[in-house]
Amino acid sequence: MRRPFQTIVIGLSTGIVERVSASFSRCYPKPMASAKQDVANLLNRLPEDCTIEDIQYHLYVLDRIRQGIEAAESGQTVSQEEVEASLKKWLAD
Repeated sequence: MRRPFQTIVIGLSTGIVERVSASFSRCYPKPMASAKQDVANLLNRLPEDCTIEDIQYHLYVLDRIRQGIEAAESGQTVSQEEVEASLKKWLAD
């Protein structure tokens, strides 16, 4: 099974990717459905005492995940090598 977060965070170290994708898999065990269903699932997983700010944050993260998956599926990604080359240039200056 493909882990969506691994396609989103291309360019990060392997350890971070593994932690993020494991966290994502625990929170979103099923492939992403409709936006409405994802929000309903999110609300069902949050604790009863969560704040509006907590909900807003999780909605923001969910939206960014969806955008990243869409970008990855349409080929709008940067390879690990390209990221490393850019970082070397940026850090060298």
